[in-house]
Amino acid sequence: MENGNSAELLLAQNDRTFNSLWVLGVEGGSFACECGGTDCGERLELSLIEYAAREDGQVLLAPGHTHAGARPLATVT
Repeated sequence: MENGNSAELLLAQNDRTFNSLWVLGVEGGSFACECGGTDCGERLELSLIEYAAREDGQVLLAPGHTHAGARPLATVT
C-alpha cells in the first residue's frame, strides 16, 4: 500500500538530504526508506559515498521492506 509518498517523492527528499549534508561537509546521514508503506517511518544511516554510489533504479529499503519493481541497494541490510 502507498501512503502518498511515491518513490519519486522519497527519492527527491533523500536527494535534498544528501545535498544539504554534502554542503555541510559531513560524511554520512539519515535517509528515508523509499518503500512508500503506509506506516513506514524507517530511516537508514548511510555514508554519503554509499548514497551517491547507488545506480539508477536502486531504492533505499529498510530491512524487510519491499517496493514493487524496485532493486534494493545491496549495502542496506
